[in-house]
Formats: sequence, C-alpha cells, structure tokens
Amino acid sequence: MNPNPAPAAKAPRSPAFYIAMGCGLMLLLMVLGIAGTCGGCLLLGRSVGKGFVDDTQKAENVKKFLGQAPQGYYPLIAVSIPMVMDQAILIDAPIVPDAGTPNFTRVLQFWRIIENENSKQMRDYFDGKTENAEVFPRNMVPIDVKDTIGKGVVKTGDGATVKYLATRGHISADFDRGTMVQRLNTLMDIECPGADGSVRVMVWSEKDPHPDKSSEEVDPKGTVLDEAVIGALVAQIKPCSK
Repeated sequence: MNPNPAPAAKAPRSPAFYIAMGCGLMLLLMVLGIAGTCGGCLLLGRSVGKGFVDDTQKAENVKKFLGQAPQGYYPLIAVSIPMVMDQAILIDAPIVPDAGTPNFTRVLQFWRIIENENSKQMRDYFDGKTENAEVFPRNMVPIDVKDTIGKGVVKTGDGATVKYLATRGHISADFDRGTMVQRLNTLMDIECPGADGSVRVMVWSEKDPHPDKSSEEVDPKGTVLDEAVIGALVAQIKPCSK
C-alpha cells in the first residue's frame, strides 16, 4: 500500500456555486457602490440622523439652506444628503423634547433637489408649461393640488425671485395625525441667480378653514395664500447666499 496516497481529486464545483458567488460579488459591489456614493453609509447615516433629532444640527442645516428660519418657525427636521437633496420642515410652534406633538398651525417645507429632467418639470409647472401637478410627488414633494387660487412673484431677503402658486389640496397626512385634511398650500419656486444645478421649492400650508367653499369663494387675506403674508415670510430668508 502506498503510504503517501495522492489526494483525492476534488469534485468539480457545480454551476450553482459560481452563480451564487457571482451574485454575491455583484451584491457586494452594489453595497460598496452605494456606500461610496453616500460618502460612507455609517457616517452619512449618522449625519442625516442628526438632522432628525439634534437641535443644533437642525439649526445649522436651516441656516445653510435658508440663511435663517423665518421668525416664529422652528425646525422639525432639517437633513442634507450630499449630491442628492436638502430638506427642511419647520412649524410655527416650539418643539419641546418629550412633550408630544406641538400644537402648530402652519408648516413650511423646503427642498433643494439636484436638477435633472424630472425636477425641471416642477419649474415648468410654475411657468404654466404643464398643468400636471404629479410632477411634485415624483420629486418627493408630497402635495396634491386641487384648486389654484392665485399666483404671483415675491423676493427673498437676498434678492432671489420666487414664483408662487396659491392652491388648495393636501399634503402628507403625517401633519394631520394620519388624516387627509384639506389645506391651503402656497407652492414656491426659488430662482437663485446663476446655474448651481439645483431646483429649490417651498410649500407653506395651513388647514383650510372652509373646505366646503368653492375656490371662487376663498378669501386669501391673512392666510398663507395672501401675497402680502407670503412676501413678508419670504423676505426673511436668504436661500441663495453662500
């Protein structure tokens, strides 16, 4: 008997093994690619998470996005995802830790979205080139437009042109304890001078006090649909200043 027998030949790998290995490698590359794009998932997650819970980070982000929060408004969230978008939600009531949902009346939402063919369609809506309001949900702006009450132009504190549309409809039900309450919503397109590759949109809203009235019967005076009120709010922000 040979004391040093040759090692038994290994059974050939099955095709399923190589398919599984290839799929695993593809998945790993996808994960690494996502991590690289995001600047490191853990670091990005920690940074974005602060925009939900850390008051200092929220205030810093709002200053970065808008120059400052309008008087009487407090950041509920303010998050920045590099190379993708910035988002801030502010309400007109102080946020007290562990005190439950604040009793707020008005909500101001801001988005800065990287410009692409899809996001440009929001500008087309403000310019009257399209009447399809579905462009907003497609760009992560959760608003439904039912009636258009009016439109106009105001200026920010740093001189940027803001085209606005005064409307009625709905925003995310999260603001109304899970119900779809009809709201007065002013949509705003902030046109910063120069091409910085971004589309900036704001939505300012409050509950519709008379949801059963027709659009012709809506009195915008003193509401978020009132041009004087809109102008006073927008004049406080400087979203185009560096």
